[in-house]
Amino acid sequence: MSEDRPSGESGPRFEERERRLAELLAEALDVPRERQWAFLRERCSDVEVVREAEALLAAKEGLGNFLSTPAIARVGLTSTQGLDDGSAAGDTDSRFGHFRIEELVGEGGMGRVYRGFQTEPVERQVAIKVVRSALAGPHTARRFANERHALARLNHPNIAQLYEASTTAGGRPYFVMEYVDGPPIHEYCDRWRLGLAERLELFLEVCRGVEHAHRRQLLHRDLKPSNLLVATADGVPVPKVIDFGISRALDDSGDESTGTGPLAFGTPQYMSPEALRPSPGGDLDTRTDVYSLGVVLYELLAGS
Repeated sequence: MSEDRPSGESGPRFEERERRLAELLAEALDVPRERQWAFLRERCSDVEVVREAEALLAAKEGLGNFLSTPAIARVGLTSTQGLDDGSAAGDTDSRFGHFRIEELVGEGGMGRVYRGFQTEPVERQVAIKVVRSALAGPHTARRFANERHALARLNHPNIAQLYEASTTAGGRPYFVMEYVDGPPIHEYCDRWRLGLAERLELFLEVCRGVEHAHRRQLLHRDLKPSNLLVATADGVPVPKVIDFGISRALDDSGDESTGTGPLAFGTPQYMSPEALRPSPGGDLDTRTDVYSLGVVLYELLAGS
């Protein structure tokens, strides 16, 4: 029996599109209801996927909580509440070896980020990123592995450092990295009312971190203020680039199942034209990140 799919779409392409739809819908359900539709348009550049997600959200209004999951991000997470949504056995760990979960601090399309604490061999705050239980699968594992390996190749003061990578008792990939305790770069600049020269200096440090990644043949592909945090060390602001979840190795031939092929990944507002409409030949290079940095710089200087 043939599958019911739009005409002209191949099996793998259709399956990837359905996975992206499920991922987008899962994210939207964690956003306040009044922001959900705007969130869909901001998060995804594929018009058809957005329309399907909007239709599912509209249908959900008449289905009660059938599609929803506990919005633990709105109430916080303690080490006794468990990890993620607890929808599968083995996903309720509050410890990962020498690391203890403390609270949920953020989430993206592929996973959730928790603030944790390392007890041995040193005591320090850490960030722990774990794949969503609803999205765990062979494709997700490969994409998450890309992020883990990308971070392992990076060593720069303006890039969040990787400490450890492994899998949970339930089989989901996770990694532990430097916890960046600071706001997005635009919020930091506005909060401290920084002048032009100070804003440019912070931005130059971000560029140095991105250049470090580019010299190691890595693209970030999702550079935006929320992925550019500003920590403070001895009273001095230190910008940190975080979340290489959709990074693409420049020497990679491209693979849709790992998020490095011709599918559009990123945040539309900050994506270059070629990133919004990637070609099968794969024409993305460092200029893609430079474009995103240009948008960030414009917002830092113009305010919008």
